[in-house]
Amino acid sequence: YGTAVKLMHLMEVQASREIQDLIKARLNAMESAGGLGEFSEFAELFTDVGTAIKNKKCGQDEAFKSSIMQFLAENYRNPDLCLESLAESFGVSVSFLSTFFKEQIGQNFYTMLEGIRMSEAERLLSETNMRIKDVIKQVGYSTLNTFGRAFKRVNGVSPSEYRTMIRENKHTDKAF
Repeated sequence: YGTAVKLMHLMEVQASREIQDLIKARLNAMESAGGLGEFSEFAELFTDVGTAIKNKKCGQDEAFKSSIMQFLAENYRNPDLCLESLAESFGVSVSFLSTFFKEQIGQNFYTMLEGIRMSEAERLLSETNMRIKDVIKQVGYSTLNTFGRAFKRVNGVSPSEYRTMIRENKHTDKAF
């Protein structure tokens, strides 16, 4: 009972109103039942509180994940975008953000950023006549070498070879 009361006081400082109300209601019900309650009632209380905290955290994680994805969609063109600057923008530590990416997104920050940049580069190379050096700047790379290595690693061909293959395929598709 003492642990539950301490938990309630801690939760008043740190938890949402919903979780505070859950603890208070359960403790009041146990007290009004004429005693401190049985162990199973406390176990149920702590299970319910744990579930409520987990659900709240999942909701917060989803909101944070959405914010990060929105930020990346708006800022991937910035060649200075890195894990450190992202962490600073969101007011969290680099280690927290790195772990968050692995656990909540399923890949590390740099893999995610490269994927966003490469998708846009592929689109620009296939849908526009933009020069490759302009595509590089448009998708957030500083140098041709860095972009070229990344593009070839992801696509298996250089950017110019990719554009040629796409155009040949479009030309071939129109013939049928």
